[in-house]
Amino acid sequence: MDPSSFDQTLAKLDQELRTRREGLEKRKKAEQDLAQVRIQQEAMRERMRAAEEIGALDLREQVSQLLVGLADEEKRLLALLSSVPSPPSAPAPAPAPVSRAPVPVPAPAPVPAPAPAPVPAPAPVPAPAPVPAPVPAPVPAPVPAPAPPSPSDVTARLISPSAETKPLPKPPEEDPSSVREVKHSAESLVQEVEEILPSLAAEPVDLRNTRFNIWSFRWRLLRERAERELPSAMGILSWAYAQLMEARKSVPDVPFLRAFNPKEKGDWPKELADAETLLSKLRLKFRPPRTRAVEVHLRRKEEETKSIKRDEEAYEHLNRLKAVPVNFCLPEDPDGVRAFREAARSCLKFAKRLGHDLRSTCGPYRDLLEGEEWEPIWTVEEKASPTPQDRARASTDAQEARRTWTRRDLIGRMLRRMLAKKEIGGKHTEIHNLYQGLPDHVRGDAKEGVDLLVKEGVLRRKPTTKDEHVSIEPSFVRVVEDLIEGRPLPPNIGKWLDEAPVTR
Repeated sequence: MDPSSFDQTLAKLDQELRTRREGLEKRKKAEQDLAQVRIQQEAMRERMRAAEEIGALDLREQVSQLLVGLADEEKRLLALLSSVPSPPSAPAPAPAPVSRAPVPVPAPAPVPAPAPAPVPAPAPVPAPAPVPAPVPAPVPAPVPAPAPPSPSDVTARLISPSAETKPLPKPPEEDPSSVREVKHSAESLVQEVEEILPSLAAEPVDLRNTRFNIWSFRWRLLRERAERELPSAMGILSWAYAQLMEARKSVPDVPFLRAFNPKEKGDWPKELADAETLLSKLRLKFRPPRTRAVEVHLRRKEEETKSIKRDEEAYEHLNRLKAVPVNFCLPEDPDGVRAFREAARSCLKFAKRLGHDLRSTCGPYRDLLEGEEWEPIWTVEEKASPTPQDRARASTDAQEARRTWTRRDLIGRMLRRMLAKKEIGGKHTEIHNLYQGLPDHVRGDAKEGVDLLVKEGVLRRKPTTKDEHVSIEPSFVRVVEDLIEGRPLPPNIGKWLDEAPVTR
């Protein structure tokens, strides 16, 4: 064979092999896709039956549309399989060659020559019979390929109940209170994230990552509970997951959270408790040092809280004392007399705080409270009304107190007024309105503080043709509340506020 023709033949063989291999791969891929489509069709049939059982017509319509799409995909794959030739079956093995060994033939014995016999005349040879012409084999008529079923027929066939498939198990009955509890927990989690997120970038990395770990653990516990008992709460948990992921992307250097991986297993309650313990330690570690102004403010707030609690306790005892005459017939009922004296005895330590209220309650039954033990009830003096001299002295003290300002009081007064008027975001005010009512000697520091808050993003400037306007940035409302309440602030703002008091 000529070398050039041999090379051409070899190239044609290689091309044919590649073509057939690609066809086989395409056919294999189409068969796999077809099997997957049929599995999806079976799943859709089960959901169709479940929708019919509960009478959900809208869900049934959605499933019907999906089944029509799957039927179209099945028709396309069947057409693809018919266009790709199937692999030929392996040829039957050739029979093994049979070895033919030579068989020895014995030599013939000598035969005596016979006498010559008379040769008869040859018989006449008959003429050969005519050979019939070959009859051609009948050619079968081409069988037309079956027409592909229409999408409506496929949908009706898939929707019809089948004996092989089992109906879906009914979902467990959900407790409405548990569903509300899970939804409320998810909403509270997202609200907490939105409140803390504006000030999160200023926190150290360890503290920030620990907060995200706590949020992810709480979300994972809610999701596992919903998967077990409350399938209807999965929607709001998906929404909470999306909010948490957006918050994670908006804060730099936050690693991926293990609790968001559905394949990850762990003891989530224990990890949540460990993370909360670590957060408490990190708060103490990174807590900024308190200045004298902050200490005074916090001490005052603590004293006010204690006073409120004492008032609540005192009036709780007084209400018990008022209930005794209603429940008993005094002074005839000895049990009522005993209960009245016990209730009055519990009010003695709050005599100065209760004052007139205690005396007016015990006055009709003074005969039951005779003796030295009950003297504090009757000897407490009413607070005298202030005289003109007292008012003048108080006014002088107030003026003296107003001459000494801290920067925190100065900025807090301006921001408190803006917060009360809800001048946030689109609602703004003229900048000179912030300085109304301030003494002239502190307005310089007030302007410096406003410029700092604008630079840090707490306040938003809005230039106008007449005068400059400002408003509180919505994402920094939490920082403004922290400044007013005396809580820790971002480093730049806290450093400026606590540098020195503004004095005359």
